[in-house]
Amino acid sequence: MSPSQLDRLVATKHGWHVNFDKQFDPTWRPFARPRVRQLVEYIPLFMRYLRVWYKLKRAKRRAHMDFINPVPLQQIYGAPLGGLGCGTIGRGFKGEFCRYQLVPGLYEFQTVEANTFTVCVRRRHTTTYCQVLTPNRLRKRGLRTWNCAFPKENGHYQALYPQSWTTYDLPGQKIRLLCKQLSPFIPHDYQDSSLPVASFVWYIENLDDEPAEISLMFTWQAGSASDEFFCDAITHESVKVSDEDLSAAGISIRQKLREMKLEYCILGKQESDNTITTRTNFNTDSDTDGRDIWLDLSDDGRLTEKDTKYPKIGVLNTASCVCITTTVEPHQMKTSEFA
Repeated sequence: MSPSQLDRLVATKHGWHVNFDKQFDPTWRPFARPRVRQLVEYIPLFMRYLRVWYKLKRAKRRAHMDFINPVPLQQIYGAPLGGLGCGTIGRGFKGEFCRYQLVPGLYEFQTVEANTFTVCVRRRHTTTYCQVLTPNRLRKRGLRTWNCAFPKENGHYQALYPQSWTTYDLPGQKIRLLCKQLSPFIPHDYQDSSLPVASFVWYIENLDDEPAEISLMFTWQAGSASDEFFCDAITHESVKVSDEDLSAAGISIRQKLREMKLEYCILGKQESDNTITTRTNFNTDSDTDGRDIWLDLSDDGRLTEKDTKYPKIGVLNTASCVCITTTVEPHQMKTSEFA
């Protein structure tokens, strides 16, 4: 591999280092087999708990501490998104968005496949590489046509909360990517540390002898991690933010989750030498929609808005996309930033 400057951008050598192909030795399971003596002692407590658990189940609610259906440990987690006390969205060390805690006290441990980053590399007006940046297979119907399963041996992860750094060596492209994830956790500033935000700064290094056009697409799905909490009144709309020092464009996804107002906003930072394109919404359960997004991106490294607008209905698996496109000169580095 050619000499790279990306490793110097990691601010610390401390933290947790792991490759995408990490195999953990033990397989941990929830404790579910108490001794006989313990069973006898806890029968009165368990009967009281069972009454409360059954009452919540009939009301289609989940107990905050569910001892009857314990969650098996998934050895996938990395540094989460979100600040201090504002709820979090977990991230796996392979790039998954998982372990949602949007409803206070309740957790969803599912991975949302549509929430992901994708890279498209173009040289001489031709797409040479287009890849979802996670080694997992995408099983959702609308994402099956996407080129997934990034090579595990080409990814490395490092985390030291509130930051993490993920490095991707794109096979055969002489392109390296570094994603720096940062959540607000600021000493002596409780107010700003409580903001439910996160930034993803992508450093793009071109080790080739010719320029490359790099597009990074950020996709985000409405709703939550599962269908457990009823979600409705979903709307997607384009947004632009600007002040004296900053300009950004993206998509706002508004909805009601369990009667709680919830808004996601995914943005790309506008620079003088980049282009931001969006797709307001598409159905992640539709083969046609998913294929159209993929062909649209891989055709020219940009997204094209469509006229399709999905109605406000209950749980509709709609998602939005924001794409930043920039040209990186030979042996140079550039950044693309999402929030």
